Amino acid sequence: MVTRLKKSKKCHDFPKLIAVFLLIISTIFGSITFLSYVNIMASAVDYTYDSFYKSQVFSNQYNQLVRDVINVNLAYVSENNIKAGNTLDNERLLTDFINENSLNPDIVNIIRDFEENDIVLTEDIINYELNISDEERKSLIYYVNHFDVYKKNATSRQLEDFRKSKSEIDKFPNFVYCLVLPTGEIKNSNREYINGLKVNTVMDGIYTSGKSVYSSNYYFYYDDKNNLVESYYYDNYQDSIEKILEENNSTIYCGIRDNLMENTPFYNQKEHYEHNNNILPYLLGVSSICLIINMICILFLVVTAGRRKGDKETYLLPLDKIYNDIHLILLIICYYIVSICIYYILYNIGDMSMQNNSSSWILLMTVYFVVIMLFFTIITTNFLTSLSRQFKKKQIIKNTLISVIVEKIGRIFSSQTFKGWLIFCMFVYAGANIILFSVLINMYTPETTLMALIILILFNIISAAIVLRGLRSLKKIMVAVKETKNGNFSSGLDLEEISPSFYDFASDVSGIQTGLKDAVQKAVRGERMKTELITNVSHDLKTPLTSIVTYSDLLRNEKIDNPNAQKYIDVLVEKSHRLKHLIDDLVEVSKATTGNLKVNLVKMDLNQLILQACGEMQEKISSVGLELKHNAEKSVIINADSKYMWRIAENLITNVVKYAVPNSRVFIDVYSKNNMGVFVIKNISSQEISINPGKLTERFVQGDESRNTEGFGLGLSIAKSLAEVQKGSLEIVVDGDLFKAIVSIPLWASDKQDNTKNNNL
Repeated sequence: MVTRLKKSKKCHDFPKLIAVFLLIISTIFGSITFLSYVNIMASAVDYTYDSFYKSQVFSNQYNQLVRDVINVNLAYVSENNIKAGNTLDNERLLTDFINENSLNPDIVNIIRDFEENDIVLTEDIINYELNISDEERKSLIYYVNHFDVYKKNATSRQLEDFRKSKSEIDKFPNFVYCLVLPTGEIKNSNREYINGLKVNTVMDGIYTSGKSVYSSNYYFYYDDKNNLVESYYYDNYQDSIEKILEENNSTIYCGIRDNLMENTPFYNQKEHYEHNNNILPYLLGVSSICLIINMICILFLVVTAGRRKGDKETYLLPLDKIYNDIHLILLIICYYIVSICIYYILYNIGDMSMQNNSSSWILLMTVYFVVIMLFFTIITTNFLTSLSRQFKKKQIIKNTLISVIVEKIGRIFSSQTFKGWLIFCMFVYAGANIILFSVLINMYTPETTLMALIILILFNIISAAIVLRGLRSLKKIMVAVKETKNGNFSSGLDLEEISPSFYDFASDVSGIQTGLKDAVQKAVRGERMKTELITNVSHDLKTPLTSIVTYSDLLRNEKIDNPNAQKYIDVLVEKSHRLKHLIDDLVEVSKATTGNLKVNLVKMDLNQLILQACGEMQEKISSVGLELKHNAEKSVIINADSKYMWRIAENLITNVVKYAVPNSRVFIDVYSKNNMGVFVIKNISSQEISINPGKLTERFVQGDESRNTEGFGLGLSIAKSLAEVQKGSLEIVVDGDLFKAIVSIPLWASDKQDNTKNNNL
């Protein structure tokens, strides 16, 4: 049985396992696709354009090629020209040398004087012939010893730049250029110049020429996948393109072929750009779908947290023992750490993607990102499901460190009066608000002001929650007191749900309920013992009483001449019959009270029963001069025991005969109402009814407290008990001397339906 139960619970947990599995899978795929999207968007390529030729990558590469053409054909011309020093700007070279080495700028004039006179500047001349300051002397000596090396390095950089420019031009065969003189003569070109050459360009139309060709001093080199290979600020002692073109009296025409040659840089870059531009919407769509699946799975887990199919009780996990406020603080700390990690990864993923041989780092960062997102999802889901379980257990506020502290403080002050405790809490609340508000208005920065405002709001929310909990406790106590007043002692108070402020009060009310419940149970037991005693004694009296009645009747039939003896025998017979009737009534009352009567419910006409009872008792009714007024529906079919219903009618009519005003009228009504057959008998009492009408149906109680009548006070009690065992009722109504007895018995099933229809109509 235990094994089967365990298997059943596992089956019930299967949807949760599916939800957890989907949550993990969607988190992994969503993280990967989102990071891929960010990786592409964070690269140096701008994918917001619908064409590669409008992108920044193409613009940078195109501009660099224009500069390369100018370098190779106009600025440098040849390696020999560079080596001869013809491409260097000596003034700028000397200025850069002085600035980079923090030399005295006044030495420029000295150096220029020696160059104009074709005199070679040496250390001896500086030390012995020049009348200059020590600082100028040191700077000149440093110039003499290091400038030639500096100039040689500058030449080497130009040679490297020249060779690199030639290599870049050769690497891009789809790039077309022509350098044209004002006469129309082609100065240089990488293909035969044809008027009307159809090429694409993102610059100034079909061709780009003149001064608007290039303006930036930053240069970029990309690989075939648009990854930035190299970028730098161009400063190789060359003038701007505009100035170089102007000095050489040339115009440059350049563009891109309509049909790009395959397996070339521009072709590959264009293919890669279009591929990434096409997959970006899919990556964003997949990551969005994964996010939606995550939210649905988390919502499902939150709704089903703490519940199993077929088990109404909410179960808790060890995680739920953590105080909710502490759990929230830990969650915020984890969120802060996770956000830093995510920011670091997203911030650096673009730089990593632009570096050569960075695929291993990108893979490692992707793994880190997936692990972080899984951790983020797990801690969020655990916190939300924990809150869900505790909400179903109604212990969210109770399971907080603040609530526990307040409860501890409340128990310390529980011995104080409620008024003193209330005044203390009001002072604490007001003082705390004053302090927090003072801190708030004295903050100087928006961040600290916001933090103080959040603390103030949280304090008031928590205070309101505590007050609401106290009010709920007070309401529960008031409901319990009201139920106790109505005689319901089973609506006990759960002291664990009561606020510390009302704990003692609730404990006292609970004690009162327990005491009253015990007292009622004792009274019921005493009443039951009394009933059983009456039953047993009545049963033991029946046997000798039967003999007395029998022999009294026999003695009465004997011929006895003494008149006094005959009179005594008549009294003995009368009293023995009365005593027998009393014992029979006591036995019947005891059976009805203890539920030992066997009820045989049958279909019967209540109106016919009352008419028959009135007919058989007509002699008694007429003996006191009573006149019956009968008002009844033709047929009122009830579901009752005929024997017990006859006894009820007999007792009520006998009660009328005994207590009604002689020679008066008695009214009998029979009708159906609210699925019940109703029998009402009304008469004017001959004696004042001096007790509560509700007590008339109790045993041994008569309307006349002096007990001058011959009754025993059991007739109405028996009638009420017999009505109740048939699922009916007997109600006594007294209005002055008017006495009314109302008997209600359930209708037969088909009559109930008809009566319901009539009531609806």
